[in-house]
Amino acid sequence: AAPPAAPPGAVGPGRGAMLRALTREVIARPVRAAKNGDPAASVGRGAGPKGSAVTLPLDTNPHTAPAHTTPPQTRAVVEELLRRIGAGDPERIAELYAEHGDWKLNWPEAEHGRTDTPWIRHRATRADAAAHYRELAAHHVPGQAGTEIERLLVDGDDAVVLGEIRQTARSTGRPYRARFALHLTVENGLVTRHHVYEDSLAVAQAFAPDEPAREA
Repeated sequence: AAPPAAPPGAVGPGRGAMLRALTREVIARPVRAAKNGDPAASVGRGAGPKGSAVTLPLDTNPHTAPAHTTPPQTRAVVEELLRRIGAGDPERIAELYAEHGDWKLNWPEAEHGRTDTPWIRHRATRADAAAHYRELAAHHVPGQAGTEIERLLVDGDDAVVLGEIRQTARSTGRPYRARFALHLTVENGLVTRHHVYEDSLAVAQAFAPDEPAREA
């Protein structure tokens, strides 16, 4: 079940205007909306890696978003990013990232850049972003992946995406599910911050090589 939205009391005093702005930008449409035929929800299929399914709201056309960075534009850029991740073209995905940015994962530093999970590392450039999505696709089984976007929260230039990924490790054949939170910042129509907080243990266990059988 999706975690409940923070109660209004969680916002400090004197921030009623920010709360109202945030409330307008909250999207809480679970996957069941798409299954029930909600026209405001859509399932995009492709890769990320290829063959995955990404469920996300389709409210805003990014090509008609305001020229300046406002909450509506932030939401439009993030929704377009999620669509492109679902379509699975690394170069098209990378077009939405700034030439230089702040990309971090919450994995232990000692686990970064391992042979079996090379996409797990910090990034700094648009080219790095494209490489991330190529490496991610190369190490998972096509057609056996999906992402459920449960909530998209937008506050000014910042957005937080909450959901769950479902993948199958190519090297071991093990499927896994991992919940995640993705913090994005959009400036001048491009993503400048990409911070991922995910269930790294679930991913690591899926890719862990089998231990050799012990002799009796």
